[in-house]
Amino acid sequence: MLWGYNIFITGMLLACSINVILIVMATRRHPNLLTTSFAGLMAASSVYAFGYLLEISSSTLDLAFFWIKVEYLGIVWIPFFWIVLVLEYTGKRKWLTRPLLAALCVIPIVTLIMVYTNDNHHLYYRALYLNSYGQFSILDLVKGPWYWVFQVYLNLLLLSGNVFLFLVSLRTTLPQRKQIAVILTGSLLFWLTYVIYIFGKSPLGLDLTPLAFSLAGPPYAWGVFRYRLFNLVPVAYENIFAGMSEGVLVLDINNRIIDYNPAACIFIDNLSRKAIGEQAEKVFSGNTRLLEQLSLDSAEQIEVKSENPEGEKYYQYRISPVISKNKKIIGKTVIVSDTTQQVLLLKKLRLLATTDVLTETYNRGHFMEISAKELDYARQQKQPVSAILLDIDNFKLINDTYGHEAGDIALGSITKASSDCLRDTDIFCRYGGDEFAVFLPNSSLDKALLVAERLRKNIAGTSVQLSALNTVLTVTASFGVASTQWSEDINLDELLNNADKALYEAKNSGRNAVRAANDNTASLFG
Repeated sequence: MLWGYNIFITGMLLACSINVILIVMATRRHPNLLTTSFAGLMAASSVYAFGYLLEISSSTLDLAFFWIKVEYLGIVWIPFFWIVLVLEYTGKRKWLTRPLLAALCVIPIVTLIMVYTNDNHHLYYRALYLNSYGQFSILDLVKGPWYWVFQVYLNLLLLSGNVFLFLVSLRTTLPQRKQIAVILTGSLLFWLTYVIYIFGKSPLGLDLTPLAFSLAGPPYAWGVFRYRLFNLVPVAYENIFAGMSEGVLVLDINNRIIDYNPAACIFIDNLSRKAIGEQAEKVFSGNTRLLEQLSLDSAEQIEVKSENPEGEKYYQYRISPVISKNKKIIGKTVIVSDTTQQVLLLKKLRLLATTDVLTETYNRGHFMEISAKELDYARQQKQPVSAILLDIDNFKLINDTYGHEAGDIALGSITKASSDCLRDTDIFCRYGGDEFAVFLPNSSLDKALLVAERLRKNIAGTSVQLSALNTVLTVTASFGVASTQWSEDINLDELLNNADKALYEAKNSGRNAVRAANDNTASLFG
């Protein structure tokens, strides 16, 4: 029996040593609720193990009961620190309110009082007897009613913690799942030895629960070093997932919704917990582009425009397959973000890059770019094209007499009058200063001259209202027209230079006139 006693005592000392090492490891890391509760759990189990070690070595009943009181300084706090550890670890810190923590402390404190005053009421232990088995001193305990109250409390918290861990393990990645398995192993080992002791099935009536911590210690230590128990915790995963501003959905291989974060509800109207298990076709009904991409097994990124009472909204969907270790697709993730501001800003930048701010017509650079493409297309289709340059007559006089604001108003009025005379296919721009240009696809010189004359009459018949000065101006413009056949080898710059020469002829002839660049088909208006 001596060898058995020595083995058990050695195991108990080992349990205390391992717990102390784990306490040091936890407290040397960044202090937080997780490391504090873990250190508290190890400290409580160390007091339990140390007290029981001296209990079974006691020679008298009074001395043995004294060490029981020491044990309970640790025993009562094991379930408390355990549930705090699990709630923090599984991302349920918001549950750890002061009222809850205070409530969890009630039974441990009352239990301590009951144990320390048991001789006065015998509500915790009705009777105690000291028996000897070789070198072991074993207390035979007759349990009182409060003993079972504490056992219910202890088992309820142990069970709750294990359930929380198990539920989190179902929706975490493999590394976190291994972490949780480490913690559950230690918890279940402690619980198993505890149940064996409570039902009186342990050898010689020994309480093997403190010894179980020596066996649970290495798995905990392995979790600390191998899986970084205090760094790679599921709470980090859940906080990141829940705190993302982008909506995230997780789909299985059959395109069923299996999880999503709170932000996803902002982007998807009919998303709720009831959608878990639903097909993507039901959740994304009406979003045909997204559903088409979900039917593929490749990474995709699409932009979807949505109309609502607030105006246009743009959403970006990024679809990525989830690949298992054996390279099989086991699901998909869909990340959705609101790109309305970016899209509208990009449109605004494109508009600024292609549009004259004052007149809201094309600027010269964009006009040259698209007109050159139209000229190339006309050659391929064997069609004639024409260009018109128009210049406002005496525009400097308007600025000098009435101010630049009046000049801006005049430019706006002429832009409106000109746009009313052009086709949708015609390209109109502010060419520079008080000069405008028109490119006319599929238009011969005769047609272009008719357009120019229509522009001249419309501008001359437009009254420019200067409300601030209580003045009405009449503005005229001069026009130069040039044309080219598809067979002619001429570029856009040459075409516009020809129109510019005709424009100067119109200016020199008295203004408010139209001139053509081709002498053979010259036409004169005005």
